[in-house]
Amino acid sequence: MSDRELISVAEATGCPSGDCTYAEAVFALLGKRWNGLIIDLLLASPARFSAIIEALPQLSKRVLSQRLAELTEAGLVERDERGPREVVYRLTEHGRGLGPAMAELRIWAGSPEPPPTREDFVEQAGAGKHPADRAVWESLDLAARRLQDALDRQAKTVAAVPGVYAEALARLRLAPECRMRVGDLAAATGLKSSRVSGMVAHFEESGWALRTADPTDQRSWTVTLTEAGKAVAAAIQPVYTGILHDHLYGALTEAEQAQLRRLTDKILASFETTTEMK
Repeated sequence: MSDRELISVAEATGCPSGDCTYAEAVFALLGKRWNGLIIDLLLASPARFSAIIEALPQLSKRVLSQRLAELTEAGLVERDERGPREVVYRLTEHGRGLGPAMAELRIWAGSPEPPPTREDFVEQAGAGKHPADRAVWESLDLAARRLQDALDRQAKTVAAVPGVYAEALARLRLAPECRMRVGDLAAATGLKSSRVSGMVAHFEESGWALRTADPTDQRSWTVTLTEAGKAVAAAIQPVYTGILHDHLYGALTEAEQAQLRRLTDKILASFETTTEMK
C-alpha cells in the first residue's frame, strides 16, 4: 500500500496512519486463508504436519507447506525437530502472544467462554460446583484403565509380559532395523529409566533383544530385536491391534479419532507448559 493510499485509509477509518500500517500487516497475514486456523490449532498444542492436515482436511499439503513457511518467516511459528523423523510445529513466544486476541475473537463469534483459571477451578470444585468436570475425568480415567487392562491380559496370555512390554516390542518391530535408543524407547512407552532398564534386561534374558553401545553416542545404548524377539512381537501384534480395534478404532469414526487425537495432544501439551513454568 502506498503512502497516499495509507493516508486515505486513515482518513476514512479515523485511525492514525501508523496504526493502520500495523492493522494492514496483521490482516494481510492472518486474513490469508488457513493462516488463522493454523495458528488457532497451534495455540491449543504443538502439532505434526500430518496432524494439521487431519484437523483441516480441505487444506492441501502443498498449501500447508506454503502457509507454515510464511508463518515461520513472520516469526510466529517454529520447527521443533524431536528426532530424525519427527518434526513438530509450535508457536514462538511472539506467536503465542496472539492467544488472548484469538480467544476474544472466538468469544465475539459466539464461542463459549474459555475455561476458568486454575485458581478459580480449584475454588469452585471445592464448593462442589463442577460435577460435570469430575465426570469427564472419571470417564477418561476408566476408559484408559480398561483399555490398558485388556492389553495387559492379552500380552500376559501370549507372551507372559505386561502390556507396556508388548507396546515396546511393537515399537521396536516397526523401528528402522528394529532398533531404538533406550532413551527413545523410554519416551515412547512413558516408562521411567529404571523400569526401562528392567524391561530391556528381561528382553535380553529372554533372547528377544540385544543391547549395544550407540555408535553415534557412546554414552547411550541401543536395543535391537533378535529374530526371536521379532517372532514374539509378530505373535502379539494381531491380538494387540485387535483390542485396539474393538475398543478404540472400531468404536470411533475417523472424525472422532482425529478429534480425540487433537484433544489428547492438547492434554499432553499442558504437561509441557506446566513443566516449563516450574
